[in-house]
Amino acid sequence: MNAVQAQQRVGPLASPVALPRQGRIRRLQRVAVWMLTVVILGVFNFPFLNTLMISFKDPVDITAVPPKLVFQPVLSNYGELFGDPTVPYGRYLLNTILIAAGAALLTILVTLPAGFITARFGTGRRVLFPVISSLRAIPYVVFAIPIYIMFQRVRLIDTPVALILINTAINVPLALVLFSVALREIPVTLDEAARIDGCSTWGVFRYVIVPLSGPISASVGILSFIGTWNEFLFGLLLTVERATPVTVGTTMFITSWTIKWGSIAAALVLGTLPIVSFTTLAQRYLIRGLTAGAIKG
Repeated sequence: MNAVQAQQRVGPLASPVALPRQGRIRRLQRVAVWMLTVVILGVFNFPFLNTLMISFKDPVDITAVPPKLVFQPVLSNYGELFGDPTVPYGRYLLNTILIAAGAALLTILVTLPAGFITARFGTGRRVLFPVISSLRAIPYVVFAIPIYIMFQRVRLIDTPVALILINTAINVPLALVLFSVALREIPVTLDEAARIDGCSTWGVFRYVIVPLSGPISASVGILSFIGTWNEFLFGLLLTVERATPVTVGTTMFITSWTIKWGSIAAALVLGTLPIVSFTTLAQRYLIRGLTAGAIKG
């Protein structure tokens, strides 16, 4: 094959003019994708961005009509969160961290053994998903009065224990489904090998299932932590002052004579940053756990 035939066979892609043109087209496509992504993120995150702007405005700029996009930022709203003795916002944050971490840990401790029994022995598998689906569909406010009366009788009102228990009960249905599905992907041959070595059912669970369930346990813990952090109804119903979570504490800036919009916006921003940071750092473990067993080799 001579040089002319080779050039004809390669075609116009090898021409010195077409290659730079294709490179420019690809760069323009990447720029267009990034611009579209930024616009979509801006639209969906507009409420948070607006709240962030309000947290840096003084009361005059907050109530200005039309809203001011250019203003002199102030930090007084954030200073008021920790300077107002009537609204201990720092304690609300600590309460929320304690309650969310406790509920996430207790959810794993309760649902991991239950998921193992369901996955290995089929106990309750036929009724598990219908019952779980019905429980998730019922509004939580239906249980508000019975739960309040029950916790009042055992004197757990306004304690972190009450919120840890009720949030664990809320998280258990989804966690149990996730565990029962994920643990079925662990080969039964590992259980049989452990039994040959002398392990009981508890030994199989302790030495085989627990080490291999790390990714799904991390996913369940993350989802439980996020759900507990965002819970409002039972935080409002079961707390008065000592165990108030941050979701309820934010409403303390609404009084009978004024609404401190700047402080509310600052409280919302500070209450969002920890959970956003936690989710960002734990995103890898969340995806790994939720996709475990989805692809078989």
